[in-house]
Amino acid sequence: ALPGTGPRAGGAPPRWRWRSPGRWRSGRPPPTPPPGASGGTERADAADGAAYADCTTAGAGVRGMLEVAPAYDRGDVATRADRVDGAYLQSVLLPHPDGGTLLAGPAAPAEAPPLTAAAAARVLGLLREAHGHIVVDTDHHLADATLAALDAATRILLVTQLDVPTLRGTQQALALFARLGYPEDKVLLVCNRAGSRTRLTQGDAEQVLGQFDLSGFRVVSKLPELTSAAHARACLETSLSRLNLSQLDSLLLHRPAQLFGDFGDALYQQLQQFKAQGLVKRIGVSVYT
Repeated sequence: ALPGTGPRAGGAPPRWRWRSPGRWRSGRPPPTPPPGASGGTERADAADGAAYADCTTAGAGVRGMLEVAPAYDRGDVATRADRVDGAYLQSVLLPHPDGGTLLAGPAAPAEAPPLTAAAAARVLGLLREAHGHIVVDTDHHLADATLAALDAATRILLVTQLDVPTLRGTQQALALFARLGYPEDKVLLVCNRAGSRTRLTQGDAEQVLGQFDLSGFRVVSKLPELTSAAHARACLETSLSRLNLSQLDSLLLHRPAQLFGDFGDALYQQLQQFKAQGLVKRIGVSVYT
């Protein structure tokens, strides 16, 4: 995620006035920039300053996820990478009905020209000038464009899941980020698709991740279904031991209803004690399970 540097007067980031490529499923070509248009083209206020850039080179990407059919995409940008300016880039972006704009990947990624590291850095820099926030979807492997995006990002969301190969890969990625000199607070670890069908448990994941130095990361954990307030302490202490940590950034209850059960008051007091004892910085409740 890249914070934009464009003006935010009145709380609304700018949008290029002339840049609309047409309808959401548009076949119209991007407009010709006005005379003298470039990175300093006239801009107008917009309700949403977010841009999404699809830098993946495989899969359906944003086209499949959002069912879009852009007339122009990242492949067109790569074709004229040495001549891309703010005006051209804004003409290629596709506005979403719910707000924000998209730089979609090509329909056939394998046949499109790759985006070099220099071109990716330039494109992201131009997006940064015109939008409040930029979200970049990258490849799983370290392609040139991926490294450029990682270098430029203020936050890296490293998505993992509860299986051994993925967790091993997560360890390797964290080690690589350290070698690249990224600050530890730049990387946020997200565990996805952790459910009953997963063979590994939360404890298994903690055991594997605990082999890496997590002291510089903000680690968030969630308590299971509890049988008593004392059970919460036992779970927290076990998690800290597996992770080789003395403190969690945040600890979440499994369900809000746990606070309204027979030992809800005692559980809340236990959570407050965790904070007072420095075992967690924040307490909260998961609202998705």
